[in-house]
Amino acid sequence: MDQRLQSLTDRYLEAYGILASTFENDSRKLYPPSAVLLAGNTRSIGGVNIASAYTLLKSNENLLSSFRGDAKILIVTAMAMSQDPMAFLTKTQKMFAVLRNYFEESKYTVVAAMALAQTFSVSDAERLAERGSRLFALMKEAHPEITLKEDTVFSVLLANSGKTDDELIADMEECFRYLKDHLAFLANDNTIQTASQTLAFSSMDSEAKTSRLLELQSHLKHHGFSYCGDYELSTLAALATLSLDITAIESDLVEITSYLSRRKPYVSLFGFSKEQRLMHAGMLVLEANRQESGTISSEAASPDAPLSMEQFLIYMIIMTSMYR
Repeated sequence: MDQRLQSLTDRYLEAYGILASTFENDSRKLYPPSAVLLAGNTRSIGGVNIASAYTLLKSNENLLSSFRGDAKILIVTAMAMSQDPMAFLTKTQKMFAVLRNYFEESKYTVVAAMALAQTFSVSDAERLAERGSRLFALMKEAHPEITLKEDTVFSVLLANSGKTDDELIADMEECFRYLKDHLAFLANDNTIQTASQTLAFSSMDSEAKTSRLLELQSHLKHHGFSYCGDYELSTLAALATLSLDITAIESDLVEITSYLSRRKPYVSLFGFSKEQRLMHAGMLVLEANRQESGTISSEAASPDAPLSMEQFLIYMIIMTSMYR
């Protein structure tokens, strides 16, 4: 593994340790994506005050009850990375107030509000919420049994796409049918829909991006990873949208996974499975690509320096997949 990837992975492990000590096994499945976001920040991990941000959130939790539970780890992470945690929390609350006029209140609505707060101004919220609710209705019409509350995040973030509503739905449906034909016995419809929604963020041709996903999945099988029976398929979908050769992605994934397998928390009795390690490695590959492309501000979660839309949407997709 090259020095760039090893340094990022070491920062990730350090951030994971801080989150674990702060939240004490609460929503453990969200430590990895939160740790990846922290690892991507330019400040030292120790200089990002998670405990202080958590205290601030708890003191204001009555203003937004949905911050309790799973969502709080993501919110605290974003607050801690911000130059002004209270300003970020206030902005998120304003975004949430708009979204709740269009969507049922849930932890997923909170995640959507956080995404908007990191990427858009408050004045954009009404436009995105209105279009997002329209997209959600179209998703529900196409797949009434599997379009659920968690799809709120996808619909709101897809609302900023330059594609028309019809083009977005057609793209998702084409990806869904293609993946369903090839993965019918390996992944359920929920899994395939999540991957299709992930692929919709890419402007690539539907067949081309689904083919890249399946090619990557095939390569990883040679390393003993089935990697498509659950929502980790959305990680493959995110990786398939990168402008990198599939063999290069494969190599980075295998190297990071091997490195993680020899370190805490992956070596403990209650550590993560091989497939989960690969999923976490995928997030680190995405973060490394973000850093190399230089498309994101160094103050990633600052309200005044928003994330690159493309990469942040990928992270939100992964987080949402982990909720299900």
